[in-house]
Amino acid sequence: AQIAAAQENAAGFMVAWNQIHRWQYMGYKVDALTMTYVKPVTDRIPADPDDGLHGGGSVTRQLQQFYHRVYLSKLAWLGTQDYRVDVPDSDTQFFKDYMEFLAPFDVKGTSFVVERNLDPHADDQVNIYSPTERRVRRFSAKERADSFMGSEGTLDDFEGFSGRVLDYQWRYLGERRVLYVADTKQKISQGFGPYSRVPQDRWQIRNCYVVELKSVWDGHPYAARVLFIDKQTHAIAYSMIIDYEDRVWKTLHTLMRGPLDPRDPEFEQSVASWRGSFIIDLNSNNSTIVRAMSDTIHPGLKPSQIKRVFSVSNLASGR
Repeated sequence: AQIAAAQENAAGFMVAWNQIHRWQYMGYKVDALTMTYVKPVTDRIPADPDDGLHGGGSVTRQLQQFYHRVYLSKLAWLGTQDYRVDVPDSDTQFFKDYMEFLAPFDVKGTSFVVERNLDPHADDQVNIYSPTERRVRRFSAKERADSFMGSEGTLDDFEGFSGRVLDYQWRYLGERRVLYVADTKQKISQGFGPYSRVPQDRWQIRNCYVVELKSVWDGHPYAARVLFIDKQTHAIAYSMIIDYEDRVWKTLHTLMRGPLDPRDPEFEQSVASWRGSFIIDLNSNNSTIVRAMSDTIHPGLKPSQIKRVFSVSNLASGR
């Protein structure tokens, strides 16, 4: 009711903060996910039905990755600890991401630690270890808007949107009923259609908030982005990227697995889980299909585990 009654800019920020602070327990981990680059041509490796790509198109590259996110603060069940984990930087950090590429050989060992500050005005700290250079370097904030590892998406496109709220102006556009995969039936996401980039799955009609966001800094490659955000889970169902000629440039469809049944004894730890993203560049007609190949789990972590996995000082030590 407050969102509906507010001015469109204020309502847009309300939806944004609700999405960022949705229930996610301590975060999640996917031991193996793939980024598959598909072109609408036939002179490369054809799409492979055994790999879950049942349509046409050609695979030009596939990367395998490990991903883990941990939330350090704003944890509702830790009221006696000021709602944060007992690690040194939980008083300043909201969450940390750790990513490591496992294959192919030319990117194997490349790893990232992303640190999101509790101060919404502070830039993310993104550190990357390159095994070819054998050193750790800092990502600039604007590099987050560049193509990530040659894909059709950026670091801020993950899960539909993973950027900082205050890097954008938000505008609430209302509500729409949207068809998307809110509770996948597939163990591993499947693609079909002319270029294997349409999810072959159980689709549902869901009530979604619709918001438009525009970057506050000049030179951002996207003129605007329109997000369709599930009203119940606050997962981003669908994202449209708009270019500077006011045309749809890219589309990003997110595949989710629904939370556990509320009668399940572990329901308090149950989370709507990311399972895949289908990104299409409508200008080049290329696509990037990102899929979880292993289960998405939401583990509880001890402080010692957090320090070991998410430490920037450990990036170059190898795992």
